[in-house]
Amino acid sequence: MISRSHSNTQAPALNDEVQQAEALLQSLGERIARLSLSLDLPMHGEQDIERILHWHKELTPFDSDLKNREHRELQGLLVLRYHLEKTLAENLGFEKLMSVLTQVETHLNHEGFQAGADGLQLSDFGRAPKK
Repeated sequence: MISRSHSNTQAPALNDEVQQAEALLQSLGERIARLSLSLDLPMHGEQDIERILHWHKELTPFDSDLKNREHRELQGLLVLRYHLEKTLAENLGFEKLMSVLTQVETHLNHEGFQAGADGLQLSDFGRAPKK
């Protein structure tokens, strides 16, 4: 049996973890969306993201070192976000993760990004952000 005081201390810690995850995912989403726009690489679906993740320097059509670095950064941020989402799903559960992702998407919309600009399609999960 868990004492009431122990469960009360876990709830604020869980809320802190959720808020930290939401802030981190918002920052990641904004940077991913900005890089996608800067590189003119749409991320409308899994095929677009797979293409971005599996491009190599030899295959990258960019003619500047800056664009190549941005592309590598985009790849790394996508991998980081997927790892973070997996970890959050394991630690918080799918429903809580979806709640966080919905809040992140809503934040990105308020910042002027189109839904899915960061490559995350909530509609794939049967969810859409509130306007």
